[in-house]
Amino acid sequence: MKKLYSILMIGGLVILLSSCNLFGLELQKDAEYNYSPVQLTMNITAYEFIETRRNMDMFLFYKAIEKAGYREAFETNDRTYIVLNDDALSAYLSSKRFTGLDAMSVTQIREMLDTYIIKGCYHALDLSTTPLEVEILNPKTRMFLSLRPQASDVSDQYQVIINNVTGSGKVTNVVTSNLRPTNGVIHVVGDFPEYIVPE
Repeated sequence: MKKLYSILMIGGLVILLSSCNLFGLELQKDAEYNYSPVQLTMNITAYEFIETRRNMDMFLFYKAIEKAGYREAFETNDRTYIVLNDDALSAYLSSKRFTGLDAMSVTQIREMLDTYIIKGCYHALDLSTTPLEVEILNPKTRMFLSLRPQASDVSDQYQVIINNVTGSGKVTNVVTSNLRPTNGVIHVVGDFPEYIVPE
């Protein structure tokens, strides 16, 4: 009985495996998958994007822009914006010993925002694993962008990282990269990038 059951199971398996050929169907061929970074193109400026997120995860950053009267800086063309979500900006304020944005002067807020605005557009496709120094609006600080080295089989080969250089203090991962507003590129961080003071 067991022998008959085994024969029927093997026969059924053979029929199932060959059913594609029986019904004139072809097996799917293997194809090489080419990874590419997400390109989320938006029909709004960087400022408008931040404004749309003010009730979700960018309230503090939006409030900083408004308090500093800095909307124009986030509507200027050919810029890359490192946008600090609420967690990142809260960590920044705590690290700098501010009780909140209201404890900062307009000059201090503008200087902080200038540290995270890069002249030029830097999409992941413009970067490599070698850190690239980028020009930011705050001349008192430096910033480097690069891609995280990944194994070839990792799906996110385009994770942007900030300040992956000796002496930077810390490396910051971008949590959402390559957003494309009409005036540049946005990279959102969940922790604030520590600025590097020029030598």
